[in-house]
Amino acid sequence: MEPATVAPGPLSPGIAVASLVLLVITLLLLYLKPKSSIKSAKVELVRRASTAAEEDLSKPSVRILYGTQTGTAERFSKQLGNELRRKYGDGTLVEVVDIENYKAERRLPKERLVLFLMATYGDGEPTDNAADFYSWVCNEVEDVENGVKERYLEGVHYGVFGLGNKQYEHFNAVGKKMHTSMEALGATPVCGRGDGDDDDSIDDDFEKWCTELFAALDAQPELLGAAAVGGGSDTAAAYRVELLPAGSKAASPFPHGNGSSAHDPYWAVISEVRELHTAASGRSCVHVEIDISGNRCGRTCEDATAAAAAAGVALAAAAAAAAGP
Repeated sequence: MEPATVAPGPLSPGIAVASLVLLVITLLLLYLKPKSSIKSAKVELVRRASTAAEEDLSKPSVRILYGTQTGTAERFSKQLGNELRRKYGDGTLVEVVDIENYKAERRLPKERLVLFLMATYGDGEPTDNAADFYSWVCNEVEDVENGVKERYLEGVHYGVFGLGNKQYEHFNAVGKKMHTSMEALGATPVCGRGDGDDDDSIDDDFEKWCTELFAALDAQPELLGAAAVGGGSDTAAAYRVELLPAGSKAASPFPHGNGSSAHDPYWAVISEVRELHTAASGRSCVHVEIDISGNRCGRTCEDATAAAAAAGVALAAAAAAAAGP
């Protein structure tokens, strides 16, 4: 006996709706699952990065913080960082940080050694990138002096090199304040404060301070450990000298522009140079007038001007010969 067959008919509305709902739920689950996995992966990466940072803090470390307006403190900081890396090798963590990006409230109490290279700008003021940090540390000192907080940097060692110009009344005011502030908060100076005078030879001042710093670190190996075998600062210059023919494009890194930015400099004419000190003073301060009538950027009070000299062919050849191949 043949089984009875029933011809398929249309689905009932209830079954159609249920099927549609089930389909939507399935698609949603498939869509959300990868996103969840990505989010979990991101959290894991952040956790691993944080753990790696904590592991770095377990070995000897030095943080070099700079406050700069014209770039000199930054240049010195990177130079010092390279010297310390060569001296101590991979066993010591050396980090050079723009002080504007330094999370002082969280990180400073945990430091083993921190070095400040701080320029003074204007009327004894901090540089733009150091303003927030400087304000914070001054407030911390005030809280300690008023008994609101305890001295909490007892385990921190520090050094300060200030950059300034003795022609100004408040010479190296920021560097001096940083030195006394760190001491007021309980930190211990690893060496004396260095004062760089841009009116004389600030590079020589910095070299002298570095010599004192390295001697102090050698006498306190518990801070950064022993110097690496073969370490030292006497290394070959990491550059190559190439004398280019006059008139070549590569030989003219400063295009002639309207002075609107550092990448569009205006070649101005120096119209007057006059010495303001007498020979008896033993010092020098020069009045310079620059003709900028041909540019369109204009000048306002407190603007800063950077100058780059154009060297002649003979001077360029002499500099190339002195620098070596």
